[in-house]
Amino acid sequence: NEFDSRQLKPFLYESKNKAKVVAMSYYQCPEEALENPALMREWANLGVAAALRAATKKTTGKKRETNSSRTRIVSMRHSP
Repeated sequence: NEFDSRQLKPFLYESKNKAKVVAMSYYQCPEEALENPALMREWANLGVAAALRAATKKTTGKKRETNSSRTRIVSMRHSP
């Protein structure tokens, strides 16, 4: 994927007892995207697409949850 090909690293944190470092499923964006809104939007879209793919994999073969408290991803509007 694009994150791996650019050697972007996942976010890490230490467990409560500091026994191990845990890798999150969230990745850093490239530094140049921090100062460029258009480029950041592209990277954010890559991240959202990855999250949607992961959510689809989790629900495949399972009964869909109908609980209204379930987290939903909604479309975001961006100003030009």
